[in-house]
Amino acid sequence: MRNDRKKPRKRKTVRIFSDILLVCLIAVFIFSGYNFLKEYRQYQFGDEVYSKVNAAISVPDTSSALVEAGDELSGSPETGEDVTDIESIPVDYPDLSIDFAELKSENPDFVGVLYIPALDLCYPMTHSHDNDEYLNTLFTGESSVYGCIFLEKDAREDFRSLNSFIYGHNMKNGTMFGSLKRFERNEGLCATNPYIYIYTENRVYKYHIFSYYQCPKDDPLYQGVADEAGYDSYVADCQRKSEYHKDGDSYVDDFSKRPPLITLSTCVNVGETTHFLVVAAMVGSSGLGD
Repeated sequence: MRNDRKKPRKRKTVRIFSDILLVCLIAVFIFSGYNFLKEYRQYQFGDEVYSKVNAAISVPDTSSALVEAGDELSGSPETGEDVTDIESIPVDYPDLSIDFAELKSENPDFVGVLYIPALDLCYPMTHSHDNDEYLNTLFTGESSVYGCIFLEKDAREDFRSLNSFIYGHNMKNGTMFGSLKRFERNEGLCATNPYIYIYTENRVYKYHIFSYYQCPKDDPLYQGVADEAGYDSYVADCQRKSEYHKDGDSYVDDFSKRPPLITLSTCVNVGETTHFLVVAAMVGSSGLGD
């Protein structure tokens, strides 16, 4: 008789536990749904904003639409000394049509347009004042997780620093720097077209990708390149860690003249403990319209 009286209590306890578990699951579902909807709206807003911003940039339908130019790059990084033999590849570039006045009026921090043909990546860049403001600020000034692709605060706007970091978010939908890791998944992308272009109001700079790899977010390389010895060490480190393995003489880079570098950086995971870098060396510079 005593055991029979305990069974209803046990069933009641189990029922209460089940009800609590159900409520918790519903709460988790609602919270997850809210976060998903919030993220979706932020992505949608970011897409709409950059769709309008990029209306000021017209990219040719085919990568064969190149402008040939032969003027040489003068002035070594940081010093301005003559290094007119720095180019090892003819200076040609895709014929983008860019409304620089429109982009500058939209954002006074506008510094140039970044274009990577192999990834169909094309965005205006800003020059950050503190490396934080554009992490969650769109090119147009609105607050958003999209942020903006930006040049590090200490880099020169003429891209003559020994190494210039350019930052952008790894968006889940592949926008911003979300497409960079396509290089890692398909090495043929970079081998086919290993070039990055930066268009400023007066000049276009052409870079040759020679390395990409993952590294911790606190890697010493983020301390920057201060001198020629630091430059040589940085290049050697990037070559040693590179996941990109080039074949053939056409992919040989000459760093003896220490051409200016750019390093594109984005996070890999949600916790941002790992970053993905794409490193390229300047191989030429031309005046737009030359």
